[in-house]
Amino acid sequence: MAGAPSQSQGMTGDGFVEQHRASLIQNVREVLAIADRMLEKKMIYPETYSKIRSATTTQDQMRELYTALDSGGPVVKAEFSKILQDMNPYLVQNLTSDCCADEEIVELRIKYKESVRCEYITVQEYNSLTGESVQLDDRYTKLLIIQKHRKQKEREEELRSRGNSHQEVMNKRDSDMFMSTNVEKLFDPDQNGVVHKTVILQGQAGIGKSFTTQKIMSDWASGKIYSDFEYIFHIKCQQLNHISKNISVVDLILYNSQDLKPAVAQVLSCPEKILFIIDGFDELKFSLDVPQYSLCHDPHGQNTPQVTLSSLIRKDILSEAFLLITTRSTTLDKLTKVLKQPRYTEILGFSEEGMKEYFKNFFQNEQQALCAFNNVKKNEIVFTACFIPGVCWIVCTMLREKMDENTDIKQALNTTTTIFVYFVYTLLEHHCKSGSLPVQDILQRLGVLAESGIREQQVLFEEKQIKNTFSDPSQAPSSFLNKIILKKGISNKTVFSFMHLSFQEFFAAFSYIMCDEQESEKKVSELLRESEDKGHLLSTVQFLFGLSNQETQDFINEKYNRSISPAVQSQLEGWIKERLKKATEQNQKADLMAMLHCLYEIHDEDFVRGALESLTNIFLSHYLLKRTDCAVLSYCLQAWGDIERLDLNTCLLKPECLEVLIPGLHKCKDLKLNFNSVGDEGIKIFTETLKSSVCKIENLELRSTGLTDACVEDLCSAHSLQQSLTHLDLSFNELTDASVPGLRRFIQNCNNLQQLNLHDLKLSAEKVEDLCCALSTLQALSKVDFTLNCLTEGCAASFINLILNCSSLRSLSLSVEERDKRSLSALLSSPDRPQKDVRLDHYRLTVSEMNLLCEGLRNSSVIIKNLTLKMTGLTDAHAEDLCSAHSLQQLLTDLRLSDCELINVSVPGLRRFIQNYNNLQHFGLHHFRLSEEEVEDLCSTLCTMQTLRSVKLTVDRLTERCAASLNLLQKCDNVLSLQVTCNTQLDSGMRVLQEGERNPGVLKVTKWHVTPEVLRVLRLPVIAYIYFFANALIQRDLQP
Repeated sequence: MAGAPSQSQGMTGDGFVEQHRASLIQNVREVLAIADRMLEKKMIYPETYSKIRSATTTQDQMRELYTALDSGGPVVKAEFSKILQDMNPYLVQNLTSDCCADEEIVELRIKYKESVRCEYITVQEYNSLTGESVQLDDRYTKLLIIQKHRKQKEREEELRSRGNSHQEVMNKRDSDMFMSTNVEKLFDPDQNGVVHKTVILQGQAGIGKSFTTQKIMSDWASGKIYSDFEYIFHIKCQQLNHISKNISVVDLILYNSQDLKPAVAQVLSCPEKILFIIDGFDELKFSLDVPQYSLCHDPHGQNTPQVTLSSLIRKDILSEAFLLITTRSTTLDKLTKVLKQPRYTEILGFSEEGMKEYFKNFFQNEQQALCAFNNVKKNEIVFTACFIPGVCWIVCTMLREKMDENTDIKQALNTTTTIFVYFVYTLLEHHCKSGSLPVQDILQRLGVLAESGIREQQVLFEEKQIKNTFSDPSQAPSSFLNKIILKKGISNKTVFSFMHLSFQEFFAAFSYIMCDEQESEKKVSELLRESEDKGHLLSTVQFLFGLSNQETQDFINEKYNRSISPAVQSQLEGWIKERLKKATEQNQKADLMAMLHCLYEIHDEDFVRGALESLTNIFLSHYLLKRTDCAVLSYCLQAWGDIERLDLNTCLLKPECLEVLIPGLHKCKDLKLNFNSVGDEGIKIFTETLKSSVCKIENLELRSTGLTDACVEDLCSAHSLQQSLTHLDLSFNELTDASVPGLRRFIQNCNNLQQLNLHDLKLSAEKVEDLCCALSTLQALSKVDFTLNCLTEGCAASFINLILNCSSLRSLSLSVEERDKRSLSALLSSPDRPQKDVRLDHYRLTVSEMNLLCEGLRNSSVIIKNLTLKMTGLTDAHAEDLCSAHSLQQLLTDLRLSDCELINVSVPGLRRFIQNYNNLQHFGLHHFRLSEEEVEDLCSTLCTMQTLRSVKLTVDRLTERCAASLNLLQKCDNVLSLQVTCNTQLDSGMRVLQEGERNPGVLKVTKWHVTPEVLRVLRLPVIAYIYFFANALIQRDLQP
């Protein structure tokens, strides 16, 4: 390859290129321009040029270029050296000025880096004893940093959200929309390509600002980040407060290391390679409000710390140097007045992934970390507060202590209040020492401010509110209050907030123990009374219960000489008993759950047991239970006495929620878990717990809980459950024939089983025969519900055998997918049997098959106690079939007809049908739009039936004529209940009906407003009943 004339190994040349290889790779910025020149001179190949251009950093570009220089030899290296001399003579001069001096400087820089690495590789924690420390990397975890100011609505969203919702908000912030970044990129060019030489890193107390600066120092010294900086100096503002003599910028440098004294001149000669970290700007006791003429321009100039720091920050000294300034929000406005084009960044704390990583780093054991994290996630408020690293440290410290004591960590985080008490104490001890107010005054004033905001549902406070609370706004503790500057029209406005709404609620509760006893009683009484109508006050009430915990009281009394009076504790006890009673009587599920949260916070088993002693049933069906709710309910269940019934139907429970609940479930006699996503995993966890517990569960309902064949073996292992169980419902699950062997073993061990529901499992006839064989051995069995794919003769014989051999059986309900009429005949022509209840609740059977069934029953000398027939989709043809079903007519006592497709059936056919049913006691006609004439015809027929006791009808309009017809039924002495549902308006017929009510309590009228949307729902194969009660009169209970 052609090249330029060779150059001696003086200031430049191949020797220079080799000697300063590392420095050139790190410091040459003009790589592409140099490569252009070398390609033009044919000193490098086009392929090499392409590799250089494709490299993402200047360091990687230089490495590619060095590959070409090495292969090109001295001539190519000399040409590179010449081009570099032309483009960056300053760099070449610095590297070649004095080899001996240069080696000494390099040695001093290496020594400085090593001292920084040793100093920052470990940190002391708040509770560290003398000589104790931990590795920085075992504590530091990546934080969420953004570069965008948020609007008021976004701020409030962050403050108010909790649990998973709060994490969703944090995930939104960790996006390009909010310009999220990380420590490594703080000095990268912005979106416009501008490199900001001053960066503000803002964050509230305990959020990790100082930890971040320590991490920067450690990683720089270890060569992991910021390789462009030859020196980074850490200036701690708290230490500057104690300097009374004049100092210079050079003094600030030497405070980091006196060993750098010989290198000061070289350090100052390259200010663009220096980063000053000014840590804790908000802690400065002096102002930066220094007149321009007083500022210094000489790094050696001796001035007050105020002037020297102001000159450095304002770039009057070392204007090319880089600055990273950490501060709380309270001093942000002061900084922006003196800084030139700073980059704004803010630490928001941990994302959920960040929390997981922190736990992993803290415990150094993946299993322990996961266990601890999952335990914290159960507590929504603590989980939310853990976005603050300081809270995370307290939580992990408490959990590890419990692990070291071999204590079950499920009980380690006793209350949310405990965590908040410890965190506040930590901030007061380590972040509030410079305050001019006594600690008690700070807590009292914060409590007053917080309480006023809670009552008004306010999370952002105006400046005047701060001034009313703290006569001198500078006394407002920035450890607990964040200062926020928002855009307001053409100007800005300043507001304040607590770290999160939960901290505001905590301080509001704390205010009640900071006042005297008499005032405390009065304010608590007012709070409890108002909370009954204002649900947003309940979180404060819960914290008040938490502050009543004896251990928490002891801690508060020791640190602040305050405690809750016995009178207030008595108030709390009386109030919660009354609220629990009201919540259960009125089925107020949200209120009931809130009261259980209060009991959880006080965490006193005797108190909890006393408050719950009068309650035996818990109804929480259709209430969305969060993991936090499950933890609270589990604790209360364990403290409770015997529980008759726990109804958790349709609470959207998942296996992880069930795992939290399980420690208390075995105490419930009647446990309903229907329509939850329990799954096989949940059953496995459930049965594992039952192996070591005394089970009291008698009725277990698991309808539509996502169970498959895999769960059956786990059920079989729960021997204590088999001994106590009397009722089991596994309907609407994915159990197939493969589950039958296990089910059979399970059933045979349930000696006390009385009722079994296996509806909609679609078991084959062969497997049903196996189950019938097992069921026939049970002496207590009284009711069975089956769904079959096909009713074969063998299967029918099994049911006959079950009926004959199980003397306790009283009710057998069957649903059949496919039918064999011969098998029906075999089933129904069996010998004499005991008295039974028979339900023809089989929407898939035809009328002729029902009649065949009844004929078999009538001819077999069976004693029919009750025969109920429910039918849907009835047509005129069906009505004619019913008229000819003579066997059915002789046995039927309860007839309920409904038409989900709203197809009318002619009333004449219905009249002929009803007249032949001599034993009919209950008649219902639902979802039919009967006209006035049809109601009149039907009522006149029903009035002739002496056995009739109750009637339920749906009419189109309740007119006077229609009401007069219905009054005929009211006059019948044998009719004890008449229920009328009106599809549209009640009209004037309501008055006529009320006037015709001779027997008070017989009549009940409801309005069912059927909209087109409702009609569409009713056409679907789902159960959907939507009632709007317009009027309701007293209904007399039906007497036997």
